[in-house]
Amino acid sequence: MLYIGHKNPDTDSICAAIAAADLFGGEAGMTSTKLSPESAFVLDKFGFESPSYIENLKDKEVVLVDFNQKSVESCSTSSYKECHNDISQQTHKAWP
Repeated sequence: MLYIGHKNPDTDSICAAIAAADLFGGEAGMTSTKLSPESAFVLDKFGFESPSYIENLKDKEVVLVDFNQKSVESCSTSSYKECHNDISQQTHKAWP
């Protein structure tokens, strides 16, 4: 399972992905190659590495963290992958 935040991840989005991956098992990732100085400082201060850059989400099981969009709230499927596909179709401009 891959845990990611929004397109331009800030510190809370990155930390949420890391925490969820640790709590539920899986990998934290980012959809951006740019890590803010604040995020870099926090990760370094507490001994965490930056999540991996994920260029392509196709065929990955993804859990979105720190993400509030109505399509997420109304997703009725039990599969994260199906839910992600539904969200991606509705919000295709949000993904790189």
